[in-house]
Amino acid sequence: NGIYDVVSVAPGPISNTHFFAGTWNSGVVEFLDNSMINHYTDSATALRVAIDDNGNETEYIRVGGLDYDVHGNMWMTNSSTNKPLIKYSGEEWNSFDLQTGGSMSGKILCTNNNQYWIQLRKNGLVVAREVSLVNSLGVAYTEIESVAIKENDGLESNTVNCFAEDNEGSVWVGTSLGLSVCYLPNNIFNSSAYRAEPILVNTEDGYVEKLFENTEILDIHVDGGNRKWVATKSNGVFLISDDGSETIHHFTKENSPLLDNTISQICILEDSGEVFFLTGSGVCSYRSNATKSKNTFEDVIVFPNPVKRGYAGEIAITGLSDNTNVKVTDISGNLVFETRSVGGTATWNGRKFNGEKVATGVYLFLCTNVDFT
Repeated sequence: NGIYDVVSVAPGPISNTHFFAGTWNSGVVEFLDNSMINHYTDSATALRVAIDDNGNETEYIRVGGLDYDVHGNMWMTNSSTNKPLIKYSGEEWNSFDLQTGGSMSGKILCTNNNQYWIQLRKNGLVVAREVSLVNSLGVAYTEIESVAIKENDGLESNTVNCFAEDNEGSVWVGTSLGLSVCYLPNNIFNSSAYRAEPILVNTEDGYVEKLFENTEILDIHVDGGNRKWVATKSNGVFLISDDGSETIHHFTKENSPLLDNTISQICILEDSGEVFFLTGSGVCSYRSNATKSKNTFEDVIVFPNPVKRGYAGEIAITGLSDNTNVKVTDISGNLVFETRSVGGTATWNGRKFNGEKVATGVYLFLCTNVDFT
């Protein structure tokens, strides 16, 4: 139908076959059960055509990013327009101005504290939030206030490729020259001196350097244990600890079945922990030991169960809450191993504390969450 250049996708609220697609030239398309049911353009919506460098209207309706907020509203970027931030509630459209400095707007992230993080082309990013006000007649209305964050504010580069909110509310930003972390993002609107920060790590030769310094980061994804998967342009993929102080895995095509060292996107199936990598040579996946944390122990599963003779892999227990203490005992109650879950999963290699394999028999997993409930 002449609709092309799809650059972003967001799931819809109806079912798992309902979704919206943002295009760089043709507005937003809505699908249900593999059929296109709506095409949103500048007619009867807040979307507008892009304005070129000479101030003239073009024929293109550029939507660079889509995401849902915690209230179920869909937010999108409408690049190269006077009001590049749009809110769609399913019934009503609203558009807002931003401090974009004339830059094209792309990806958008709606965080749990009701902020909207927006990627700008080669000009850093902008953080926005809604503010409720009352006019002189006592009528309530909503405005958007926004703050730009650039290299001068601590970003490693003004070319922002990706961002992700972790389980503690910090936003991790991947740029063309490395990694920056925005801790306590509520303070962005409360302090004129707010800065993004690098993560500093000790090298083997005793020096201190920035984590991922001068490394182009293309995607960041947070797993169930609040650890970060970091995709790079030419150096494979990293799994780092929740605070970034430790590198847990570094996969390349040379040391693993990873298909290519250019990883453009990461996706995690939260219930199974499987991590998918979109590479320059195709898609591959890795079964991680972290799953989404659960609030109760109603669906705990141990697998493989039973463990067959000769099995040498990990034994996993899933359906836990994050940082659950797991004690493994024999049927007589003797403690043979102890560990903690990462997200909703804990693993055991079938060995005792001293590394010896346990004897054939029945073993119990005694699980206690962090608040003993």
